[in-house]
Amino acid sequence: MYAALRAHGGAAYLPQNDLWAFSSYDNVRWALGHHQHFTSEQGVAMSDEVNTMYTADVNVLHDDGDAHTKLRSVLAGLLGPRAVRKLTEDIQREADALVGDVVKHKDIDGMRDLAAILPVSVIARLVGLPEEKRMNLLDWADASFTVFGPMNERTVAGLPKIQELWDYLTVEAARENLSAESWGALIYEAGDRGDIPPEACFSLMYAFAGAGMDTTIGAIGSALYLLGRNPDQWQLLREDPSLIPSAFNEVLRLESPVQGFSRVALQDVPVGDVLIPEGSRVVMLYGSANRDDAKWPDPDRFDIRRNPTDHLAFGYGLHSCVGQALARIEAHAILKSLTERVSSFEIGDYAWSLNNTSRRLKSLSMSITAS
Repeated sequence: MYAALRAHGGAAYLPQNDLWAFSSYDNVRWALGHHQHFTSEQGVAMSDEVNTMYTADVNVLHDDGDAHTKLRSVLAGLLGPRAVRKLTEDIQREADALVGDVVKHKDIDGMRDLAAILPVSVIARLVGLPEEKRMNLLDWADASFTVFGPMNERTVAGLPKIQELWDYLTVEAARENLSAESWGALIYEAGDRGDIPPEACFSLMYAFAGAGMDTTIGAIGSALYLLGRNPDQWQLLREDPSLIPSAFNEVLRLESPVQGFSRVALQDVPVGDVLIPEGSRVVMLYGSANRDDAKWPDPDRFDIRRNPTDHLAFGYGLHSCVGQALARIEAHAILKSLTERVSSFEIGDYAWSLNNTSRRLKSLSMSITAS
């Protein structure tokens, strides 16, 4: 379907949902880099109902101006490359312990037993979330992404789960229940100082709980899936672990954890041979852009030497993913531990989670041969 959309020239109108879709790499990257033409301030979901729900409050995802700059500066202070680099050794030790335990079992579910464990543990600990209901975060995060799609059955089913997440953050993970010196506590302190609007603190907590782990889990799961289905690439990675950053970039390109968010055109915008009318909602298909054969030769092939550092899995421009450095540290740690402890593994049955905007396996049967 992505290839068919790109064959239309990279910009196609989807009448069923009254959306334009940008599917080529050049169009998606250009639009993401020009928020003065394509704004997030009217929401990034594909339905008016959900956009109204989210844009009623100050939110880092739905603001392009000064409020966004202030909110992002707080997040960058916690999640920027320099800030998270000091976490690398602790996360590696945690990954080593996790993988060391997993390899004791020949047959595992790669999602349940491996991919989902480290990101939840790391984020919950750093944000200071109480242990009660932590594992519910996976279901809530999945809902947080699916509601950004059209108003279909999945979106409707996800909305009550969004309310459950809000209730959790309001009650169990309220400020007084957060660990001292945690990221959550620091966010509320930034509100006290006036660095950010006090009412924005909740939205930042929501960003951590709703989006801070699900995409990383999806990316780690996709890495297991792709490396298991391409044993030559796994052996290459074992022989040369310095390829881990390149391999993870290739995973992100081929199976983008977020497949797309939308924007609204602020004026008539010519794109190729079509004119996007002012007020049109445009979905930026990261997943399609990352498989564009005009950008990458043989784009459906998994090649860990490709090192596509300019992929769009983390977005681009003003709203590029502020947590990408932490996601890389976590995924690199898991892959490093696996290369040291697993000689080979085979993929059995697997199932993809059906979600409107994210790409993640729900289950992944693996048979492991320890080193």
